[in-house]
Amino acid sequence: MDISSFFSNIKEEINVNKKFRKQYGSLLSPDFYALDLFKIDENKVSDVIAFFLDPNETHGQGDKFLKIFLKKIGLLGYLSEVTDVSVVREQSTKENRRIDIVIYFENNGRVNKALGIENKIYLNTKDQENQMNHYLEYLKNDVCDYFENNDYCLLYLAPKGKKISEISMSKEDCKKNEENNTLKCINYSDLIIPIFKEFQLVCESERLRYFLKEVELYFNKKFKGELYMNDTKNIKEIIKGDFESALAVYNNIEEAMEDLQEQLNNKMASLCENKEGEIISSDINEFTFKPSNWNNYRIGFAFEGNYFYYGILVLNNNIESKRFETIVKHNTLKKYYWDSSSYWPEHKVVNENIFTDYEFWNKMKNGEIYNEVEEFFNIILDEFNTETFVKKADI
Repeated sequence: MDISSFFSNIKEEINVNKKFRKQYGSLLSPDFYALDLFKIDENKVSDVIAFFLDPNETHGQGDKFLKIFLKKIGLLGYLSEVTDVSVVREQSTKENRRIDIVIYFENNGRVNKALGIENKIYLNTKDQENQMNHYLEYLKNDVCDYFENNDYCLLYLAPKGKKISEISMSKEDCKKNEENNTLKCINYSDLIIPIFKEFQLVCESERLRYFLKEVELYFNKKFKGELYMNDTKNIKEIIKGDFESALAVYNNIEEAMEDLQEQLNNKMASLCENKEGEIISSDINEFTFKPSNWNNYRIGFAFEGNYFYYGILVLNNNIESKRFETIVKHNTLKKYYWDSSSYWPEHKVVNENIFTDYEFWNKMKNGEIYNEVEEFFNIILDEFNTETFVKKADI
């Protein structure tokens, strides 16, 4: 096994394709992804999937896409004796939970089959307690209590490698439900991406085919980190020639990433030791610090799903963004775009594809990420941790 030679071959292949992209970039735009222009989150991905699976949607292709999907998951029989199909997003349950997608199959106005989809697009997204159990109970008892032959199924759609956590459903129950064909675990890499390729083959609308291709490219980039044109094909051949080295690399990638996360955490902890305040949480996924004069707010950074961001977080949902106008208009910070969410009223998303973007990890390694977060912490703690500012902003 020669890891150095293995990496050298991979690097050479990547460099060749970089030169190609540079030479022909103006003609082919190989690094352009239309969907990158929009903020795509888990809900939006569910919207896209639900749209194409709904025979009644404006794509105008009827049940062509749904048939392909059902055939791929081994449930094509769900379309037998069906007069209508309806697709519902965010289906409420008795436990006040929401199933991402539910497809109801009707025969003369009566539902006789149902298919639920729980969609996860991030490896790190945590399942809720008894989440999958409750979703199956809804399909079985609240919709399908009169069904014969277990004509209901729940799909757990996630990135490759992500499994249902035991807090959501025990391993024993997962196995039992899979054997009963009422639960199926599917992933984007092996199923959804190939399905969207097939969608393009049967789609009669040229406009829609272009969009389907963009969705496929987006999924490839997000879930497989796929490179352009022949990059992937040639790299696969290199891997086939040295599986020992390839597996050695594969088995250590996650730990290498965690090492860099831990280094960032330790550097921030060292920085904050000399600042007025208190470290509230410190692990590889999240670091939060309470400035000495602040009451209900903290500063910090977090790795969440595919995202890395830093900013100001709140202890409750009582958010008034105006509190932080002075901060985000600071001469150094105003150059950034500041986003807002329930618990992070002001935060900057540094990267939203950390598991497929090698440049992010290069920046982690060379200290660029730390330098940016450090700059933010220093500005907050040196200029906005005064009693005067805290009283005026009511934080």
